[in-house]
Amino acid sequence: MAEDWTIEPITCEYCGYITCKCQVDIIPKDCILCDCCNISLSDSEFIANSDSIWCEGWLYCMDCYIKYDPKLKIIMKIKEGQNVSHTDLAKPMEMRTW
Repeated sequence: MAEDWTIEPITCEYCGYITCKCQVDIIPKDCILCDCCNISLSDSEFIANSDSIWCEGWLYCMDCYIKYDPKLKIIMKIKEGQNVSHTDLAKPMEMRTW
């Protein structure tokens, strides 16, 4: 007897519909900011204007990193003058609503 190889339709992980009903808004970034004090950490070309540390889920200026001493995995240490335009920090934000 042949096996039944039916394939379950893939649904959107956000709205749950087979044909996605989400509204996707793309919000470009002007620069990168410290997630604690909101100080600008780059120019509009994403060239770092000061040292910072990118941890899992957070970007810290050096003052906030020292102040809060997070025990998080460090993704990247960013030095003044470094180009971070190729990283996820520079990618536009994607907001999904349904």
